[in-house]
Amino acid sequence: MSQTLPPSEDRLTALDLIRGIAVLGVLLANLTHFCGPQIQSWAQMPRQDQWVAAMIRLLVDAKFITMLAILFGAGLAIQHDRARAQGKPFVIPYLWRQFLLYLLGISHVIFLWYGDILATYALVSAFVLLVVYLGPAWEKGVMAFGLAWVYTGMALIFLVMLAFSLFGPQGEAPKLIPYPSEVEGPPIKVWENVQQYFEPTNQIRIFRNGTFGDQVVFRIIFHLASLLVLPIFLIWYLGTCFLIGVQLIRLGAFEPTTRPPWVFNDFVTLGLWVGIPLHLLSVVWGLWMPASFLPGILHFAGALPQALLYLSLLVWWNESNILPGLQARFRAVGRMALTNYLMQSVLCVLVFNNFGLNFYGTTGLLGGLVVVAAIWTLEMIWSPLWLSVFHMGPIEWVWRSLVAFRPMPIFKRKGVPT
Repeated sequence: MSQTLPPSEDRLTALDLIRGIAVLGVLLANLTHFCGPQIQSWAQMPRQDQWVAAMIRLLVDAKFITMLAILFGAGLAIQHDRARAQGKPFVIPYLWRQFLLYLLGISHVIFLWYGDILATYALVSAFVLLVVYLGPAWEKGVMAFGLAWVYTGMALIFLVMLAFSLFGPQGEAPKLIPYPSEVEGPPIKVWENVQQYFEPTNQIRIFRNGTFGDQVVFRIIFHLASLLVLPIFLIWYLGTCFLIGVQLIRLGAFEPTTRPPWVFNDFVTLGLWVGIPLHLLSVVWGLWMPASFLPGILHFAGALPQALLYLSLLVWWNESNILPGLQARFRAVGRMALTNYLMQSVLCVLVFNNFGLNFYGTTGLLGGLVVVAAIWTLEMIWSPLWLSVFHMGPIEWVWRSLVAFRPMPIFKRKGVPT
C-alpha cells in the first residue's frame, strides 16, 4: 500500500485501481475488530452477526490484505528497477523509507488501532529487499519455499486440530455474546487477572469506560502478540505475496502489451477451482459448527488463490471502458491509500471508542456495516476532490518529504502529469 508511485508518465493505473479497492475492502475485513470485542469463535456471536461474519469471510477477509502485500512487492520491484536504470542507490534509501513507514505504523498501533499492517509490512520489506538484492533466482526460490512452508504448515495444523476435535475431550461450546449496551465497573488490569483481562466484557470496559492509557496497553499487548507469529508464519506468507508482486512486474503483467497471456488465465483458474471452493466450504462449515476453528484454516488457505482471482478481474476491468467514472474514484482512493487507511482508523475510533460516540460493543457487525458504507462513501468523494488540487494525499506528502529530507511539491500545476 505504501508504494505509491511518484507522479510520472509511466504510472500503472491498474495498481492504483487495485490498491483503492483493496484499501476499502480492508476496512470491511477489520470491522469485526473495530466495532466490538475480540472473540474466539463464531459461536460467541449473535446469529445475525454470524451471517455478516460469513459474508466478510467469503468475500473480503484476508483477500484484500493479500492483494495489498502483492502490490507492495510490485512497488518494491518498480522502485528497484527504476533506481538501477537511473544509476541511483537503492538499498539505503529504501530502508530509510521503510523505517519511516515502521514508525508511522507503530504510532498507528499506540494511538489508534492494534491491527496495523504498516509496521508489519515495513519489517517484511527488509527481508524481501535482501532477496531481491540477491537476484532473480533467489526471488523464485524463496517464493517457492514460502508457499511450501505456509501451505504445509496449514495442512499439518488442520490435521492436528481435526484429530483433536474428533478424538479429544469435548468441552462446552462458547456462549453467545449479547453485546451489552452497558458494562459496569472499571476495566480489569492485565496484571490483576490475565484470563479476565482478555474476556469480551472487559474489552468492552476498556474501550467504553477505560482511560486512554488502558487502551494503549491493550493495543500494545495485542501488537506484541502478533509479532510472535511473524518469524514463523507472517514473514513467509507476506514475503511470498511481496515476491509474487515482484514477479508480476518482471513479467510486465500490469500492461496488456507486455503481459504473457497465461498469467491471469492461470490466476482465474486457481481462484475458481481452489480459492472459492475453500471459502464456500469454510463458510458453510462455520455456520454449521460455529465453535470449530477448522473452517478458519480452510478460509486462510483459500485467501491467496482468491486474491489472485480478484487481482486478475480488476486488471481486466482497468483495461475496459466499463464504468470509467467509478474506476477513476477507486484510483483516487488508491493514490491516497496511506491517508485513507489511517483515516479509516481515525473515523472508526471516533465512532466506536469512548473518546467519540462510544458505540463499541453495541452495534454488532450488522450495525457496523452502516459505518463502513459511510466511510466508503466519504473516501470515494473526498479522494478525487483532494487530488484535483494536490498531487498526493497529506500523509503521503509528509512521508515522502521525510524520505527526501525536503518538502515535496504538493500543488498540481498545469502540464505536469499525475
